[in-house]
Amino acid sequence: MAAFENGEPGNDEETGALDLGWQLNAGTEFGYYNFSKEVNARSHAALLESENPGNVFWATGKGYELADTSDATVSLLEKAESCGTDFTAELAAYRAAYTRLQQLLAETAAAETEAMQALAEQLAA
Repeated sequence: MAAFENGEPGNDEETGALDLGWQLNAGTEFGYYNFSKEVNARSHAALLESENPGNVFWATGKGYELADTSDATVSLLEKAESCGTDFTAELAAYRAAYTRLQQLLAETAAAETEAMQALAEQLAA
């Protein structure tokens, strides 16, 4: 975030926004560094349960829910290439995604805890 706030995307390993950006969404943002949005959309359509219901590639109901950051990542790459320095929109998108994912994590943890408690009760009976 500091790199964005300073207007310097940077590519330093493990600290630069460009180096960290590809790691978002469990590494799926890497595709935007090399391929078009259309190619990435086809990949998501094939691999994500939310876009391909019944796909048990990962396990039903246990797949990834991607943060809505692809537009920000593509914009970050374009601005870095053109030496742009205003990353206000990208920073806002990443912060909003972070907030949403924190909420999702809390909801998922609560649901999993409830399911484990129910299973423990069944096993104890």
